[in-house]
Amino acid sequence: LGEGSSPNLPHGVLDAVLMVDAYPEVADRVTFLKNLALGLKPNGRIGIVNFKLGGGGPGPDDPSLRVPRASVERGMGCRAK
Repeated sequence: LGEGSSPNLPHGVLDAVLMVDAYPEVADRVTFLKNLALGLKPNGRIGIVNFKLGGGGPGPDDPSLRVPRASVERGMGCRAK
């Protein structure tokens, strides 16, 4: 398992990484995502599943623990598809 801002993954070998209900738990998200990207092959993808806007779906019931989509996009330096 990862620790702090390091996901402890091998570099350049993964086709994709999927994070489910974990993004709000990461303290330094930008550094974590940069380190996560190091594990990807060229054109690899990162998927983040956290919650549905307006409630429901996966994610915490407490609204203060939910992370807005725009914040995730800023942290990744891209726009989600």
